[in-house]
Amino acid sequence: MKLVWYMKVVFDMALIELVGQSGVGRVAKNLSLQLAKAPECELSVCASLPTVEHWLEVYKYLKKSELLDTKLLIEFQNNITINQENLLKIINYLDKFNQWEFTLSKKFKKILINTFLGNFDPIPQQQLADKEIYHSSFFSIPKKIQGMKHLQKFLTFHDLIPILFPEYVHEAIVKNFQEILNSINPETWLICVSESAKNDLCNHLKVIDSQRVHVVYSAASENFYPCKNIEQIERIKKKYKIPNRPYILALNNLEPRKNIEQLIRCFARLVQQEKLKDLSLVLAGAKGWLYNNIFNEIDQLKELKKQIIVTGYVDDADLAPLYSGAMMFVFPSLYEGFGLPPLEAMQCGTPVITSNTSSLPEVVGDAGIMINPKDSDELCQSILELYYDSSLREKLSHKSIERAKLFSWEQCGKNVINLYKTAVNS
Repeated sequence: MKLVWYMKVVFDMALIELVGQSGVGRVAKNLSLQLAKAPECELSVCASLPTVEHWLEVYKYLKKSELLDTKLLIEFQNNITINQENLLKIINYLDKFNQWEFTLSKKFKKILINTFLGNFDPIPQQQLADKEIYHSSFFSIPKKIQGMKHLQKFLTFHDLIPILFPEYVHEAIVKNFQEILNSINPETWLICVSESAKNDLCNHLKVIDSQRVHVVYSAASENFYPCKNIEQIERIKKKYKIPNRPYILALNNLEPRKNIEQLIRCFARLVQQEKLKDLSLVLAGAKGWLYNNIFNEIDQLKELKKQIIVTGYVDDADLAPLYSGAMMFVFPSLYEGFGLPPLEAMQCGTPVITSNTSSLPEVVGDAGIMINPKDSDELCQSILELYYDSSLREKLSHKSIERAKLFSWEQCGKNVINLYKTAVNS
């Protein structure tokens, strides 16, 4: 049998709007870039969810990208004569109303699109006839795709959070996640972002073929580096209203699973016991869900409010200086599928304290301090240790940079392509 080395791949980017807001979005973005430049792949992309809004998000992302092209996007079908070109003209026209602050234009745009694009089909069957690989970066594999015997179906699996911790996610997410699990069958190829995620999945879902479940690690992008430019760091601190003193950085979506309340309480305890008036806690990241308790915790610490800074969402371009300027990065998450923020911090040379649970030991190894995220004494002791010991901070900084070199998007892309080859040639 002649082995196939060149493959036509459809990569489903239906959640690309989450780029910059979640690890899931970052994985989809960076893997698509690797596939686009791989000589073994002829890449097409799609947004399989049957809504025009998701298709438009992918289109807008491709249009803004310097390395990808809108020509990669599979053209949709509908039951009337509006084609892709005319749809985009209508959308651009309606977007101008948004710029003029016509508040009804968003609702009007949605009604118009859904009215005129009846039976919107983002992945017409004829567009997939010559393809060999379909790869969903997150969502369930569509039933139409499941029925196409000529396609090898891949799904990137990130974590089992909605099953293990349903109390930490919205009900709609639990329902959506169950649809993802239901779309998996013995013929599905599964790419897990960590051994921890793989073990959780295999233990929970007995229908899968373990020979088709593989681990491919994610990475921090090249945008994360040890920033030595003091002026740049000071500019970013000023932009996000961070005082000119040492700071602990915590960066993630603000939600219960990230265990931010525990970190706030430990910080307050240390400031009061050790009289650490020169130290700030910077909580960076967008609001997730069920975040009110985090702000309630801060409100109760009126005498410390000036030492706790909540930045909100931080632009990607600002992250390397923000990480690099921190005395330490603390990530006491209760569960992660992979854990990109600690790896990003390590690639910037920032000493890391993180949890000894789920995938985090796989990512951080011995280059950071591992703690039980539920043990406040252990977290407090680790923060104090780094605060007082500059030689330990320097040691962990060097180890972090070396550890981060073990992860790269280039290697991630190669590993995924090798799995494609295995599937096509099996």
